[in-house]
Amino acid sequence: NTAFANQEEEDSAQDSAQDSAQDSAQDSAQDSAQDSAQDSAQVNERKIAVLKYCFKPRSREEILAMLDLSNHRKNYQKYVEPLINEGLLVRTIPDKPTSKLQRYSTTQKGKNIINNIADYI
Repeated sequence: NTAFANQEEEDSAQDSAQDSAQDSAQDSAQDSAQDSAQDSAQVNERKIAVLKYCFKPRSREEILAMLDLSNHRKNYQKYVEPLINEGLLVRTIPDKPTSKLQRYSTTQKGKNIINNIADYI
């Protein structure tokens, strides 16, 4: 009887440990997915802000300052380059992408997206 009770306690402890590990893994995966979704939403909000801001041509420095970010290449790559690649932002001096006089302006496609978003709000 005692051996049987001890075995049940061990089984119960193992089940509890497995459940705890599974719960922890699920929580971690959910937290990671939520963080990723929040990061993605924040990036999208910032991209929309850039498109609105660039209705008037703006420099890279101005754009990143408006986002309260440093004028660092990684910030440019995360928030400005994707908009250029998607045809939503255009360089005012396309043949000299690194010119100190370079400005970025929202394309008609980008303006249409902003106007469509405004229709939903």
